[in-house]
Amino acid sequence: MLQSEEDPVTVEKVDQVVVQLLLEFQNELPFHFVLDKVHKQLSDQLSVKRFLPTFNFLGNLLKTVPNVAQSLLTQYVPLLDLLCSALVYPDEVLKTSVVNVWLQLLRTSGDTGAQYLPIATRDRLCILLLQTLNSANSAQLIKNCA
Repeated sequence: MLQSEEDPVTVEKVDQVVVQLLLEFQNELPFHFVLDKVHKQLSDQLSVKRFLPTFNFLGNLLKTVPNVAQSLLTQYVPLLDLLCSALVYPDEVLKTSVVNVWLQLLRTSGDTGAQYLPIATRDRLCILLLQTLNSANSAQLIKNCA
């Protein structure tokens, strides 16, 4: 739904409703279902650009339901790798959203969040964030990277 809808207001409403529903469940099974679907969608698509609403949703989910961060860090390493890969896409709006996901992910998992990342993923993320900051033109992307 997030990928196929063109109207940003509708996408934002769907995003809010799904996050609220997941918050109400207070059960890990729906979170795993959603994370599995996000991972599958990202894996099956060639064009990263279409996933801006999905990245926005993921960032909002992590901000609203902090316990999802721990599961994502420890059980969804391939999804984390896809989040890294999205940082090489040339669209700054998309990069801003992906950097926001990383911020929420690491912020909500506490001071030890980066320790849960596999070393290769952590090193790749650091390099990509530095490259993104170096080439950033938009104020929001620079702010998020810094």
